Amino acid sequence: MREYDDVTKEVVVSDFLGGIGVMDLSRKYEIPKSTLQGWIKNATHHHLWRVESPNGPQSKGKCVVCKAEKFFPNSITEFGWPLAPAFKAKPK
Repeated sequence: MREYDDVTKEVVVSDFLGGIGVMDLSRKYEIPKSTLQGWIKNATHHHLWRVESPNGPQSKGKCVVCKAEKFFPNSITEFGWPLAPAFKAKPK
């Protein structure tokens, strides 16, 4: 399998986001369509986090699509989140 540098990937994804179709990109850069589709998917997806069970102040999450990792807090401070308008005390 041929290796491609990050600059090539960035240029191709940029061209795709600019409106060039996958088939045209495949011909232009002589890169297999399936390879291009993988790059585009990784560059344009919304993360889908799978987060470990709580065990301590943070839990590690991993994106099931791109394998990116991130830590999520397991608790909030007493005043960590603003209350929704429906739950705020009404002035008397």
